[in-house]
Amino acid sequence: MPTKPKPVSQELTDAIQQAAVQVSIHAPSFSSGNGKAFETWIFLEAAAVLQTNNAVLARDSHGKPTSEFRVCGAPSNLPTMSTSAASEPCHFLVGDHRELHAGLLHRGASGDSHELDVSVVSTHDAAVLRHGRNREPYQGTRYAGIELKEYDAAGSLPKTYARALLGVALDLDPLRFIYPVELRLGGQAVFHWHDGFFNSPNYMLLTTAALTGPTRSLLNHYRMTWVDCVAAGHLPSEFEAFVSA
Repeated sequence: MPTKPKPVSQELTDAIQQAAVQVSIHAPSFSSGNGKAFETWIFLEAAAVLQTNNAVLARDSHGKPTSEFRVCGAPSNLPTMSTSAASEPCHFLVGDHRELHAGLLHRGASGDSHELDVSVVSTHDAAVLRHGRNREPYQGTRYAGIELKEYDAAGSLPKTYARALLGVALDLDPLRFIYPVELRLGGQAVFHWHDGFFNSPNYMLLTTAALTGPTRSLLNHYRMTWVDCVAAGHLPSEFEAFVSA
């Protein structure tokens, strides 16, 4: 069983600062415990990738421009307009229709809520929830979700974490697990469902540890992206391709 790194390394601190500069954020506020520094780095790197083809702008919890960027230290419901923007996590507006969040809770089909370490969601659907009466998990269109696991790079990540991500994805977006089917009448195809028919979101498992062969096979079978052996300051091209898509 791999262990979690205890202190935040200088390499990770430098990577966060460099990523923050790319998206015009100065000294973002974040928790250093429970992998939150690693989450902050990946979150900022995702914003940097997205700004290649989009306007990516820092926003407070009310959706207003902000010069002080806060990354939540624990799983968070979507704040409402009645909460204090100064004490709630910020996000990035991506273009006119999408938002990039860290540590946001999402409501599944079962009614249960699940944290996605990094997620891209609909600005319209998020705005509806912001104007509601109570803080709630996000419920609406999702474009992507990333699960992060920062563990000792010398070990391999147990398959349990891949299974957990599959369970989360199944509850949040069950239609993505329907495989291509074809309906035929009189020997002719009258309906064909294929990948992307429901515009289902993509999911990724990203970890500093290694993934075993069986874990990779499991994720590949269910069309889940994975990246392992990630080192601070060095992200493989697969990450950029996933976020860009």
